Amino acid sequence: IPFDSGDDYEIICESCYERREYELSGKGKFESVIEIGPIEWKNKVEKTALNEYEQEIEKLITNKADQFLSQFYYKDYLIKKNIDDKYINKLKKLCCLNNDKEIKPSKYYALIKADIDDLGKHFSGKYLKEEDELLNFQEKLSSRISDLGFNFEDNLDKTYDNKRLCIYTGGDDILFFCPLYKIFDCIRRIDDYLIEVQLDFYQIIIY
Repeated sequence: IPFDSGDDYEIICESCYERREYELSGKGKFESVIEIGPIEWKNKVEKTALNEYEQEIEKLITNKADQFLSQFYYKDYLIKKNIDDKYINKLKKLCCLNNDKEIKPSKYYALIKADIDDLGKHFSGKYLKEEDELLNFQEKLSSRISDLGFNFEDNLDKTYDNKRLCIYTGGDDILFFCPLYKIFDCIRRIDDYLIEVQLDFYQIIIY
């Protein structure tokens, strides 16, 4: 699809076109997956120094539809864009402030999908001893599954600075982005929520 931002004209895919139109309309901004990888790094570096670095970097961002602040956390990106060496030195200093060894932000993240095994059979009453209890059982099970998705999504957003890491929670299906260093913590949380909403007797499958 042809897209004209005023400063540039290019052919882009439909998804990118919709994202840019949405952001340029002033309605808001989509989070980029590039924001997920460096979450651990941002939690480790000195906050005041990070804020100062970000304020300086924001002045260099000329195309907000295509450039993200997190891209400037990576030395190779600065070099690729021919950014002045003073910013490369500031980044290196920032990465070493809290540790003698340089702390580098990760570029990677996980995409985690989970669902309850054999849920359809449970809903059908296959494992229910008393058939006349089926309707009541289905209502309770549906309510618990709804609580599972809502509680997990809400907690996930609050844990990661309100970043929208959850793609969807529908029925027993959960799909979300996760920083690599928090994979096992997130899996444990899913197990905890199963217990909290009394679904711990079901086996949940995580991909």
